[in-house]
Amino acid sequence: MACQGAAGRDSVLELFTYPPVLRGFILLLISGFTFPLGGVFILRMNILPIRYLLMHGVLLGGALGLAFDLSPQLTSFAVNLLLIIILNRSSGALGTGYGHLSMFFMVAAVAGASIITSVFHVPAKDTLTLLWGSLYSSTPFSVVSAAVIGGGIVLFAVIFFNRLTAVFYDREVASSLGINVSMFELAVMLITSLVVASAMQLMGALLLDAQIILPVVIAGLIASGLRQTMLIASTAGGVFSILGFMISIFFDLPASAGVAIPAVFVFIITVIVKKRRPNS
Repeated sequence: MACQGAAGRDSVLELFTYPPVLRGFILLLISGFTFPLGGVFILRMNILPIRYLLMHGVLLGGALGLAFDLSPQLTSFAVNLLLIIILNRSSGALGTGYGHLSMFFMVAAVAGASIITSVFHVPAKDTLTLLWGSLYSSTPFSVVSAAVIGGGIVLFAVIFFNRLTAVFYDREVASSLGINVSMFELAVMLITSLVVASAMQLMGALLLDAQIILPVVIAGLIASGLRQTMLIASTAGGVFSILGFMISIFFDLPASAGVAIPAVFVFIITVIVKKRRPNS
């Protein structure tokens, strides 16, 4: 049994000698420990509909990239940044919330992706890969961009923690403290757009919530404040990513599904334990 265990460990370690596997693991580590902060922003600002807009923005950006032989990742970043700026300006000009406008732009993005795919004869299977992610087809640029985005969101959360707390608590209170709430919200949304676009490249549209949203929901059941929520969510996201990577290797599953398994399991356990606690 000991020999079998050693052989198993050696075979797993051998996988890390393959660059795609090593890059995939590094990407999961970076995104797992940092991207849940984007989920904190999404839930605390109550802008969950924007997440769906950003997911469809990635589809539009991916279709543009494939049609014009550009980097799908870069075009997805650019499209999402543009969508957020237009959404923010439109909301201010029309005096309406983000919800309805997000639905409009989401439909427009899907229509645009469909038209581009048809007109430029982009293979549907290439566009649909964006729905499932492509962790092991990532490039060194993917690692660098994830590190920049992940490091950027951590720095933003640390430097502007007090302002984030004020804006999340009450917009009017934050404004009375001299915070330009509109510009601050735009900055938060722009950062979030990069996080969603990057996570979708790794996890796919269907399971990116396992890395971005679910750790935050679990943290919300345990934490007593914003700081604890951020710390627990980031730690949980990192642990889920490591476990998910190992699960995907041992059971030959997609990495995104592997990450979802421990996330869902811990969520269920957390809910059960919280319900059984007195005065919870």
